[in-house]
Amino acid sequence: FPTRRSSDLGKPWLAIVSYMNPHDIYTVRKAMRDGVRMPVDRVRLPSSFADTLADKPKAQSAFRDEDQGRPLKEFTAEEWKYYIAYYYRLAESVDRQLGRLMDKLRAIGQLENTLVVFTSDHGDMMAAHRMPFKGPMMYDELVRVPLVYSWPGRLPAGAESAELTVNVDHFPTICDVLGFPVPGGVDGISMKRALLQPGLFAESSPEYRVLQYYSKQLWVNPIRTVIGRHYKYNLYLGGEEELYHLTAEPDELHNLASSGEHAAQKERMKQWLLQWME
Repeated sequence: FPTRRSSDLGKPWLAIVSYMNPHDIYTVRKAMRDGVRMPVDRVRLPSSFADTLADKPKAQSAFRDEDQGRPLKEFTAEEWKYYIAYYYRLAESVDRQLGRLMDKLRAIGQLENTLVVFTSDHGDMMAAHRMPFKGPMMYDELVRVPLVYSWPGRLPAGAESAELTVNVDHFPTICDVLGFPVPGGVDGISMKRALLQPGLFAESSPEYRVLQYYSKQLWVNPIRTVIGRHYKYNLYLGGEEELYHLTAEPDELHNLASSGEHAAQKERMKQWLLQWME
């Protein structure tokens, strides 16, 4: 916000700030070779670290063992802890830059007059299921992205909501929160009620939301996912399936797609997805 434009601060404005990090996790092996030190004493490996992927779609083990995970295949536990610490360091650098923006808004008297939305496009496996980066999988480490709406004096501070939301919800939500009419026919659902009344689901919130994955560079392996309050169902293009009970087993270790006990739940979500696709 240049000083020469301070006379325009009373007018509506929009700033979009995009950070590359923590995408630089791809340089983790170079950092190791260069001797960049990382504190790993307090780092803990994820509970799914020992997953063999035996009951998972084949694309996952192919990614881990033959594709981008291959250079890290022989990582020791300590090296994986280094990976996690390195990712945290990159995320911390974004925190500092965001802090600079918030400090500037406060300094120019715009903090209480500004809606700030912070989110990300995807996460990182961070050694979960002994995998790095992102790829043909829909684990929560990748799809459960950070999301913060902040507007001092207008939105409750420090509150959390269990609203099921996807990135197409931002446009109608921002319009709604700022007092603009939400255009008809747009994808997405306004989260305004969930923001103003944390703990309550919006009346219009559906039972399920849909996530989609297409490819990693030229390595194409489409996946469609249905996620609900308790279950997640993944359907791969080749017909392979995954079903996870997120409340009972949040680390998604055991694929329940072949479980007779959960057959009705899987079929319900699959049919909902097929109808959505149609």
